[in-house]
Amino acid sequence: MNLDVDVDTRRVVAGMQKLARNLPRAIEPVGYEQARRTATTVAGFTPVRTGRLRRTVGAEPVDGGGQVTYGDALRYASVIEHRQHPVERGVAGSDRDYQTAMIRTAEQEVAAL
Repeated sequence: MNLDVDVDTRRVVAGMQKLARNLPRAIEPVGYEQARRTATTVAGFTPVRTGRLRRTVGAEPVDGGGQVTYGDALRYASVIEHRQHPVERGVAGSDRDYQTAMIRTAEQEVAAL
């Protein structure tokens, strides 16, 4: 006894194509927002004498999201990081927060299919 089964995969393929188009656009602002949150935390840990170093802390957009900036060309930025660790302390846990935000965004995109 032979049994042939035909499966129409057009809707699955169309859904995957839609996800491939929409997901990169959806995660970019989420990644940038996470960088902004992390920058705020880093800035909070950055000591203030004149405020120059703290003013260098920020977030900027990059392909796929954002990145945190610290120190610019200030020679003493690395000394402060070595002694007081504002960046190390500020980014602690941000990888987990980023992963959670990305998973949530992907789940929302999948649910919208």
